Amino acid sequence: MQYKNLILKQAKHNIIHKQLISKRRFDTNRSHPQFTLGDHVWMKIIVGRGKLDARYSGLVRIVQVLSPVSFIVEDQNFQTFQ
Repeated sequence: MQYKNLILKQAKHNIIHKQLISKRRFDTNRSHPQFTLGDHVWMKIIVGRGKLDARYSGLVRIVQVLSPVSFIVEDQNFQTFQ
């Protein structure tokens, strides 16, 4: 029983260690985009999309920053989306 617990504990440690290594390797080449008011961005389509449909809609303009990752945007027809 002790041997099994030792093996499980070591396996869990190895998994966490490998996940950390993978995250560091990924983060070295990842840039975190910074968006400001007036920037033109693509809006991702979340619902109502088929497998072969477009993933993003046309360019929209940021009109309000709610948080670093959440914005209110406006399209060319002046409709706003969050």
